[in-house]
Amino acid sequence: MADAIFPQIMGASTAKEACDTLQEEFQETVKVHTVKLQKLRRDFENLKMKDNETAKDYYSRIKEIVNKIGAYGEIIYDKKIVEKILISCTEKYDAIISVIEETKDIDTLSPTELIGSLEAYESRREKHSENSTENAFQSKINSQSKKFKADGRKSQENLKNKNHLEKQNNDKYPPCEEKDTWYLDGGCSDHMTKNESIFCSLDKSKTKVKIGNGDFMEAVGKGTIVTDTKKCKR
Repeated sequence: MADAIFPQIMGASTAKEACDTLQEEFQETVKVHTVKLQKLRRDFENLKMKDNETAKDYYSRIKEIVNKIGAYGEIIYDKKIVEKILISCTEKYDAIISVIEETKDIDTLSPTELIGSLEAYESRREKHSENSTENAFQSKINSQSKKFKADGRKSQENLKNKNHLEKQNNDKYPPCEEKDTWYLDGGCSDHMTKNESIFCSLDKSKTKVKIGNGDFMEAVGKGTIVTDTKKCKR
């Protein structure tokens, strides 16, 4: 301090001039001091907890300003700090603050004790939130599992119904019955079979038979048959 003032008074020619210089410097220092202290007071009064801020972090911001005010010679007592915390926390602390105000003596409650209670409340809220998230996740898994089982049962029922319907249709419309197997070609000039026993008359002389693509193929015989047919139900 003396090092800063001495250069300003060393040029004074009289003691009065030096005294006046010191007085002006002191008044300027007091003025600056007052302005800075007033700003810190406003900062303290305007402090509020942020939405995503913990009680510990908020208390650290409060202590920082309180310490700066103390450096200018003004003391902020614990009671005022406690009151400041109680009225400036976010809404999520309303429940625990109501309990503290009803069960604690605010005049003797220390800031450290108050922050400890708020931190304990934070831990309980966080644990409850984790349990709620876990329960919601488990509920979603159970719901998906039930839906999967229900879809599986529905698919099985649909398959059973389909099989039952096919069986009913088969019972209602039985397949046609034939006494023997025929080899037919709708594009041939004649029908053909390899079963010789069905002919009532048969000429075994070789002959040519026209097939569907216009070509001819050799047949070993040509004859007459009598067939017994059964009408299909449709």
